[in-house]
Amino acid sequence: MMGLAAIKKARNFVCQALYQWQLTEQSGEDILKQFLEVNAGKSFDQDYFERVLMGVIQEAVELDAFFEPYLKDHTLETLTRVECAILRMGTYELMYPHGLSDAAIISESVRLSKRFGSKEGYRFVNAVLDQVAHQLKAE
Repeated sequence: MMGLAAIKKARNFVCQALYQWQLTEQSGEDILKQFLEVNAGKSFDQDYFERVLMGVIQEAVELDAFFEPYLKDHTLETLTRVECAILRMGTYELMYPHGLSDAAIISESVRLSKRFGSKEGYRFVNAVLDQVAHQLKAE
């Protein structure tokens, strides 16, 4: 396993790849291949990137159904593509944390939302993922 900086970089790439997937409807395999080719030689956790990207794509419907009840005034249709990508990724990571704490996963999701999302989107992402984490603990 690589360090946290390599995982952070992988998360950035997952967010971008999920956005591309939503926008283009390319297959997950094609997007994975493209990202690995374009970023060859860069230092990031490729295993983490592949596992999370492909996991989110394969389980997108289930992930959406899990976090949708916490969207409050939003629906899946009104989410920005960036918020949707981050919520899917965050929910997936909370379900399959691989040694990462809920707080770290939510914090990283907020960071991505601040970097790539709308001005206040990070607050929304934080609130939804906090509720997802509580629900997972209750199950």
